[in-house]
Amino acid sequence: MKIAVAGAGPAGLLFALLAKRRRPDADVQVFEQNAADATFGFGVVFSHGALEFLARDAPVMHATLSRVMETWPMQRIVHRGIAVDIDGNGFCAIGRLALLTLLQRECADAGVTLSFGTTVDSIERLAGSDLIVAADGVNSRLRSATFGTRTEWLTNKFVWYGTGKPFECLTLTFRESEHGAFVAHHYRYAPDRSTFIVECDAATWQRAGFFGMDEAAMTDGCSRLGALWRVILPLCVPGLVATGIYIFITAWNEYLYALTLGGRSVRTMTVAIQTLIGEYQIEWGLLTAGGVVGALPATILFLLVQKRLIGGLTQGAVKG
Repeated sequence: MKIAVAGAGPAGLLFALLAKRRRPDADVQVFEQNAADATFGFGVVFSHGALEFLARDAPVMHATLSRVMETWPMQRIVHRGIAVDIDGNGFCAIGRLALLTLLQRECADAGVTLSFGTTVDSIERLAGSDLIVAADGVNSRLRSATFGTRTEWLTNKFVWYGTGKPFECLTLTFRESEHGAFVAHHYRYAPDRSTFIVECDAATWQRAGFFGMDEAAMTDGCSRLGALWRVILPLCVPGLVATGIYIFITAWNEYLYALTLGGRSVRTMTVAIQTLIGEYQIEWGLLTAGGVVGALPATILFLLVQKRLIGGLTQGAVKG
């Protein structure tokens, strides 16, 4: 049996390891587009409940991880300066690169073939495999090309930091400011290292002035046009769509100016429909058909951009 795994993240490596141990005769290969020591992010956190599944399915790996992971028995919520510890909900964490290194070593010892610097962008690259596992991340080319995927961008903003400050446990810290609410999600993944993620909603982001911080993009090498295209316009899209659709509906339904400025040979739909209502007779069939035809463009436009419209309406409407 030949098993091909696209993606050498924790999920892909652990699957390959378990598959090889379950079927030692199988040819298990893992393909990763990045180098072996490349990673994105700082720490990886697991609940004690999640690790119980690992203890059941891979007790040796669980024992190895338990010796090197940071662990704590509770979760902490900090709200309005008051810390509340929630017992019975323990977590463990480890550096992402340390976890990948450990899994790579275990896979190699088990006989899994690891190929780094190899991009798999179509299922044809893995022809001949009996089983293909697409574990190549959220932007999976393999899943997109094979099954078709859809990406939906939401409006919250966050930044992922690493820090030399060791936090006691997994903590959610809420801070209220004049601009809105910010929340920090932080935990230690090594004795002297922690992950620190800060998040806020789009309205808070805009009120805090981050919306106009295109200078940071230019510092990273963007031109002014590039900063406009890559930073400012994506943030403006929901608001532009919401404004645009209301302008379209208003213009499409305009009657007074269209009646005054239009001629007899050229009429807008709203003016033409009015002519179907006579003093003694109403053309109900044509009136109904005209109403449907007149409503179609606005309806189709709304269906196409409704998600952006809702985003534009909600940004700034609710205080975080």
